This record gives sequence, C-alpha cells and structure tokens, in this order.
Amino acid sequence: MKGILRKDWYVFLKYGKLFSLFIFVYSFFTFFTNNPAFYCLFCMIMSVLMVKMLMAYEEQEKWDSLAACFPMRPEQVVLEKYLVALLLSGAMLLLLSIEFLGIHVFFPQKVLDSSFLQILFLMFCVNMLMTAIELPLMFRFGVNRSRIWLTILVMAVFIIGSAVGDVLREGVVFWNGSRIAPVTGTIVLSVIALSLSLRFSVAAYKKREF
Repeated sequence: MKGILRKDWYVFLKYGKLFSLFIFVYSFFTFFTNNPAFYCLFCMIMSVLMVKMLMAYEEQEKWDSLAACFPMRPEQVVLEKYLVALLLSGAMLLLLSIEFLGIHVFFPQKVLDSSFLQILFLMFCVNMLMTAIELPLMFRFGVNRSRIWLTILVMAVFIIGSAVGDVLREGVVFWNGSRIAPVTGTIVLSVIALSLSLRFSVAAYKKREF
C-alpha cells in the first residue's frame, strides 16, 4: 500500500504541479467573488478530478497490467485510490479553511459569516459522495469510457446542491420528528456511501481485463 501511494505521489509531482498552482491561486480569489460558496465547491470538485488524472496516466502506461504481476490484492489497489481521493479533498478543505481565516484577519471589510467553515466541510462531504459514485465507474469502465457519466455526475452535483441547499441549512428531519445537524447527517451519509462504493469498486476491478 505504501509503495502504491508513493508511486501516485511521484506521478502527481511530475504532472500535477501546474494544476495545483492554478487551484491554489483560483481558490484564493473565490472569496472575493459574489458567490464564494459556488466557486469553493468547484475547487473541491477539482481535487477529485486529480484522482481521475492519476488514473488516466495509469491507463496510458498500462499500469494495471503491471500491478497484476505484483504481490498486491485488488482490495489494496482500489483502497489506495480512495485514500488518495480522501487526502486530496482533505488538503483542499484545509487550504480553503486557511484562506478563509486569512481573509477574515487581513481583509475584515470582506465580511464572511463564520458558519462558512461549516459550509466548506459540507462541500468536503459532498465531494466524498461524488467520489463514492465516480470511482466504481472508473474501475469498471476505465477513465475514457466513463467520461460521459462523470460529466453528468458533475452537472448533477451542482444542480442537486443548489436545490437542497436550503434543506441542509435547516437540518435533516427523521421519522420521529427530531433534527440532526446537516454536517453530522452528511458525514454519516458519506461514510455509508464510501463503504458501499468500496465494495462495488473492488468487484468492478476484479472483472476488468488487463
């Protein structure tokens, strides 16, 4: 597992530095727009697309065929991509949070409610839900063949996110009438979705022909 993570780290350093610089600069200026939440969500989605970039290079170099010769279980190969997605999304959450706090200190005239940190964490959870749908498709069909589904998925995230934003702010209502904070509900949903997604991805990876 450590070796696969190191391999992806080297690929990221070689091909992802310019993309990372763009995201860093872009994410900073999102807080000076009229709708920072929308552009922050865009940055979060970009972090998931980095995983797609890594998998695209693996397909190009026939990495899966090579990995089949190594003493690695399919579960390890699949789990590593979930860890990479989690690390990249977590790094983006940390970056946006630091930039938010920095703007709060150095640009006090740019008023942003402190609850925006909660919104950022909700975006992180939505990103994990998107990952839970995206990775099984890529493991089953490959990056190129699943591209149309990924495009539909990104569009659906923006549409659904806009539609249910008010519901999330009010909290999730259960059958007994009690309410739970939107962050807590989204965390539970993300964990369940990732657990199921991991099982589907492992099954899909085993069916692929190398």
